[in-house]
Amino acid sequence: MQILMFIILGLLVFPSQFLSFDIIVKGLLLSVILIFIARPIAVSLSTINMGFGVKEKVFLSWAGLKGAVPIVLATFPMTMGLENSQLFFNVVFFVVLTSALIQGSTISIVAEKLGLHGPKKVEAPHTLELVSIGKANAEIIEYEVNEQSTITGQKLKELNFPKDVLISAIIRTGDLLTPHGDTIIKTEDILYILVSKKSKKELKDFLNKRKDVVNHSDCEISKE
Repeated sequence: MQILMFIILGLLVFPSQFLSFDIIVKGLLLSVILIFIARPIAVSLSTINMGFGVKEKVFLSWAGLKGAVPIVLATFPMTMGLENSQLFFNVVFFVVLTSALIQGSTISIVAEKLGLHGPKKVEAPHTLELVSIGKANAEIIEYEVNEQSTITGQKLKELNFPKDVLISAIIRTGDLLTPHGDTIIKTEDILYILVSKKSKKELKDFLNKRKDVVNHSDCEISKE
């Protein structure tokens, strides 16, 4: 439906008018005002007492007008037959396009510069798939080991996995390893784990345990 909506809205744009010098000048001027003045002010006012820092507000300000809503609203003057309605529509369309090209294409770069991006996910070069004609009572899940994982640095035979759990393969720096009892789990390893459906939740709880939480609990127990 979104694709259909954009196609319909695109039919209202005439290249000869949309790319005219007058539209480009007015659109760029309006884009600069919205991007660097209006939206930062609006974000600052609407996020008062919400706990956002300066970096977060800058990032929210850079989100920009990349949706179809402004374009849809710009069609209202045209349906009412108001004077200069086509001009309004062309300028709004140009502003949205400018925002999408400039802000939309740089949003991840801005997040990285502001230090708001998350850790880069390691892409697995291999995939495993469990195929069954009937309803399988087990499945293979993918798990990426991080520094806070409780299993980091441990041998497989030392891990107290839930019942009906088996590590089928390990991807390490792009290589496929066949796991055995003495295999040591390392950070950024990608584990392919065969687990029964009834043990899946228990396995996820086990894998989601963090070192800092476990260490804190151990300290509390030792104090008692």
